[in-house]
Amino acid sequence: MFPDIEDHLKTALADTLDVTVVTSTTGGLPGEEFVKLNRTGGAQSTIVTDAPVVTFECWGAADRTRTEAAEFAEAVRSAVLDLKGTQFDGAPVHKVSNADADAGLTNDPDEDTGRHRFTFVATFVVGRTRDGS
Repeated sequence: MFPDIEDHLKTALADTLDVTVVTSTTGGLPGEEFVKLNRTGGAQSTIVTDAPVVTFECWGAADRTRTEAAEFAEAVRSAVLDLKGTQFDGAPVHKVSNADADAGLTNDPDEDTGRHRFTFVATFVVGRTRDGS
């Protein structure tokens, strides 16, 4: 079995950056900076590896500038790329690559709220959990 990439990324980023991490904003947007992430693609690449593609939305706090939101997003991206070599429930993270390496962060302000938001996409190569199921 492969680990649930969304759950593990939520925990890893919340622990590393001390920030709110969600997969849905149906309950409303937090006022502070936060990360929304979703698996948006990828497939099992071999019998023992999965290659999920995850989109990250890095939202600046409601009272912060675009520059501060960009700095927050860069810190998130750095923390994501640093996950290479770690494990999720015993499943090794073999590779983390930034699929937007040429574009970097994408400035994607939210038109409804006027809040600053930057997005990026990362591709992971993750092994099976230790029990191999």
